[in-house]
Amino acid sequence: MGTEEIPVISVIIPAYNEEKRIANAIEGILKQNYPKEKMEVIVVDDCSKDNTLYVASKYSIKTICHDKNKGDSASRNTGAKHAFGDLIATTDADDKVDENWLINISKHYNDSNLGAVLGSSHIIYNYNNWQQRIISELSICLRGSDAVDAIHDLNGKVGSNNSIGSNQAFKKELFLKIGGYDTRLAAGMDQEIVWRIEQAGYNIIFEPNAIVYITLRESFKKYIKNIYLRARGGILVYFMYKDKLTFRYILNLGYVPLIIFTVTAYKLFNISLFATIFTSILVLPYFYFILRIIKGRRYVQNILDIPLILVLGSVSLIVSSIGMLSGCLNYILNYKKFKN
Repeated sequence: MGTEEIPVISVIIPAYNEEKRIANAIEGILKQNYPKEKMEVIVVDDCSKDNTLYVASKYSIKTICHDKNKGDSASRNTGAKHAFGDLIATTDADDKVDENWLINISKHYNDSNLGAVLGSSHIIYNYNNWQQRIISELSICLRGSDAVDAIHDLNGKVGSNNSIGSNQAFKKELFLKIGGYDTRLAAGMDQEIVWRIEQAGYNIIFEPNAIVYITLRESFKKYIKNIYLRARGGILVYFMYKDKLTFRYILNLGYVPLIIFTVTAYKLFNISLFATIFTSILVLPYFYFILRIIKGRRYVQNILDIPLILVLGSVSLIVSSIGMLSGCLNYILNYKKFKN
């Protein structure tokens, strides 16, 4: 592909209170092995209360500031409306892109039916922060080091909920045509837009060499809170796309209700069968986590981390189930808002 054929790419970074990390994200993009005249960086400050906008303004990039906090989806949509690129790519203020990120995205530009390019996300963490290490090792064991390595089924269709907004690219014309990210959603909007584009008949391309390095939460408290919020918001997407529901997702949703039902039945009827079922329910996830840890054991840095990984995995399962139930209630109470 000659220089004249290389598309102009506008990179959009939504940011809220990211003064400590935004510089690292911007510099990673500015160091791309991509013609500088063919790229644009747009930071959309979502009405931060810190110096995010001030730090971003030090660079020769485009900055936009919302007059009130609107969320990542609205920020990305705002950036797209002000972009001059043929393609728009999204990443996050707390992540860093590989130096060949844009090159690997751009090579799919000539696909006339291109809908989206989804890159791979590799987890990095501070080994000395033991809580972040456990969180990262759990995530890597459960899904692999690459968050979107298996998003396609045998027919080439999007088959899971692993696409993430910190590594997506779209033809700008199509992105604006379909209305961008769904601002009604608090979570799952990065997956929803991919499914919407797929339903419209466009190609979804996975490019494993378009890499973004992501860092997860640095404490258990923040991680568990994030699990709850993502589960609560993410389940709304499945009310919109019921055909995407998987058996595993349904099991996760029903985990806590099944425990409550079993305990209640045992207390009321004192049947030992329920005690056996209850114990099995509690133990079953441990077998799953153990199998995943065995498969991803090369990613576990310290053997003493394994018990904590198991505990955190089980707690995450319960919190996720509670979050989904809360999301179901939210959908019922706001049915008209989320009805397609």
